[in-house]
Amino acid sequence: GDVYKRQAEYNAKQLKKYNFDIIITPDPHAYNAFVNEYPKLGYTYKVLHHTQYLFQRLDDLKPLFKKEFPYKVTYHDPCYLGRRNKVFDAPREILKSINGLNFIEMPRTREDALCCGGGGGGVWLDSFSRKYIKERPAEKRVKEALSIGAEVLAVACPIDITMFEDAVKVLNLEGKIRIMDISEILLEVIGGG
Repeated sequence: GDVYKRQAEYNAKQLKKYNFDIIITPDPHAYNAFVNEYPKLGYTYKVLHHTQYLFQRLDDLKPLFKKEFPYKVTYHDPCYLGRRNKVFDAPREILKSINGLNFIEMPRTREDALCCGGGGGGVWLDSFSRKYIKERPAEKRVKEALSIGAEVLAVACPIDITMFEDAVKVLNLEGKIRIMDISEILLEVIGGG
């Protein structure tokens, strides 16, 4: 609507003040907006999700890997990165490149991935909806990860972290599974975490 259009125009005006070649974002929703919505308003940028950028730089990153990551890791496809924009392989290839990491897939991946429940404002309505839903999507997803023996549920969206960490607490699973952004796993492997 008008509010979105005004905000996009304001953002484009702000971005015009800077000289840059590329926008890198950790947020699949921002990625989707810049890639699919802003061009409709006449604003076009080269945009990468941070997993795409990290994947492109993997040959530079690999020599920096100091530690192993000896855990069973599964990956959750964020809706706006996976289903909406077909970015499936970059996050997986990063994880598979890490020494010691045992990559395993959950049921319902790629186009069929289960939503975390936080999109479209769901993250703000989550405590309200908890009263009306027997099992929230994030809780279901954490259980799926555990059912295949995952010790780490890797994500690539800030909302996923919020939703899944809350689900882990609600299900009393602290210490059983860790929720980590792919960049956090890389940081740990490089020795900065």
